[in-house]
Amino acid sequence: MRCPMPVVLVTSLVLLSVGCSEAGSDPAAPGTTATPSLDRAGTIPLSGVCRTTFQLTNLAFQAPPNGNELASADYEDTGACQLSHLGSATLHNSGSIDFTVLPAIGRGSFTLTGANGDRLEGTEEIDFLEPDAAGLFGFTGTRVVSGGTGRFAGAHGSLPVSGSGSNVTGATDQSLSGRLSF
Repeated sequence: MRCPMPVVLVTSLVLLSVGCSEAGSDPAAPGTTATPSLDRAGTIPLSGVCRTTFQLTNLAFQAPPNGNELASADYEDTGACQLSHLGSATLHNSGSIDFTVLPAIGRGSFTLTGANGDRLEGTEEIDFLEPDAAGLFGFTGTRVVSGGTGRFAGAHGSLPVSGSGSNVTGATDQSLSGRLSF
């Protein structure tokens, strides 16, 4: 027995529309907060780039004979990012750097804030390589997400980060890529 094509098409469209809608919901309604799409493992990828400026404060120098070398400093870093599942965002991170070890180790906290105010927050540990003669340095580390607000409430995950910076300009370029769970 043959089923006419129009009947199959109409039946398929009706079943599709009934199965994909919920009573009283409008997925395109303005003002609704979309939850990021999770993959089969219940995570979303988060990756992108940030361009920041930094400032070192509370400089402490080593004892003689190395008195002109830094022992520690506090850092504050702020800038603009473009990130998947967050879009245009700002990064603010701060902490302290121990220069008595190689590579120097920075430990602190960070906040990534989306244009709509949703935030990802956590801690970071960054290894800083010694600057070259021109003041350029590289860094790698991990930002550990321990929470968030808005659509990122309850988020957790790990965001490896790497980049380069300049002690002359006080700027960094950073790349990060990781996964978040909710």
